[in-house]
Amino acid sequence: MGTSRARRPPCRGPRKDLYIVGAIGAVGGVLGLVIIGALARDGGNSPTGAVVVQTERPALVEQQGRTLGDPAAAVTVVEYLDFQCPFCGRAASLVMPAIEEQFIETGIAKLEIRPIAIIGSESVRAAAAAECAKDQGRFFAFHDILFANQAGEQEGAFNDSRLKEFAAAIGLDMSAFNSCFDSSTYDEQVAADTAAARDAGIRVTPTVLVDGVNVEPTVEAISAAIAQASNS
Repeated sequence: MGTSRARRPPCRGPRKDLYIVGAIGAVGGVLGLVIIGALARDGGNSPTGAVVVQTERPALVEQQGRTLGDPAAAVTVVEYLDFQCPFCGRAASLVMPAIEEQFIETGIAKLEIRPIAIIGSESVRAAAAAECAKDQGRFFAFHDILFANQAGEQEGAFNDSRLKEFAAAIGLDMSAFNSCFDSSTYDEQVAADTAAARDAGIRVTPTVLVDGVNVEPTVEAISAAIAQASNS
């Protein structure tokens, strides 16, 4: 009788110690960002508790839709993520703040976020809500509040009423947001983006590409890939 093959989880990341080692190895000031990010995410552990709102990114860093940083930056970092994925949440607090400080804020690279939904219906609605926030120029604020308030998968942390609480907490025009969200304006786009990612070979989240090259989602690996791409 053959042995059954274990199903590969759609949400994955390297060991936690690799995230921490990579973060500690980053240039000055990053450790403080890592600690703050981790504490903020740990605070949002209840689907019905107080909403955790993270500090805004620097105002001088350009935001266009789902892209953060100078559109003319020579290097492009693409991150595929599922908002319910705990490893994506870990990357959001322990990895990406360091990358943003070193490379995005300095104009060396730009970051493109591509939300997909591989865990369940709450992933679809969270991604759709983020797209509605994008219409108001607030994609990254919504991205951050989602990860700050993760609380399990398919357990109500990202139900529709909770997502509206997040929108209100970051000061969105709620009439416009509700019109967009309640009419499921972006649900089909999220499904299409997820299918396109699958067709492109994206099977797990987070997946990080640096100028099209798949790299391990750690500070060390992403930094090395950006440095190599910027010098080529």
